[in-house]
Amino acid sequence: MSYLSVKDLKTPKYLRERLREDRYLMVTNHGRPMALMMDIGEGEDAEALLEAVREARARIGLSRIRASAKRSGVDKLSLKSINAEIEAARKERRTTR
Repeated sequence: MSYLSVKDLKTPKYLRERLREDRYLMVTNHGRPMALMMDIGEGEDAEALLEAVREARARIGLSRIRASAKRSGVDKLSLKSINAEIEAARKERRTTR
């Protein structure tokens, strides 16, 4: 992955050249990643690409949630225990309103 400083966004010609050459750029601010940029080729559907990125982020998030559940042991809860937790949370929410 190629990196590009946020200050380089002020030079469109340089940005276009880098995107054309590398296709994907990690934009950094003070050395920290802050955004990803990707070249959209002619004929590519930008909305479909964006949707694919959103789906990938959702899958990553779900994987993290599952890993966390496994580490804490809540992945082993029975359906009865899960329903009891849901009911307790709903009851608490009703009493705080």
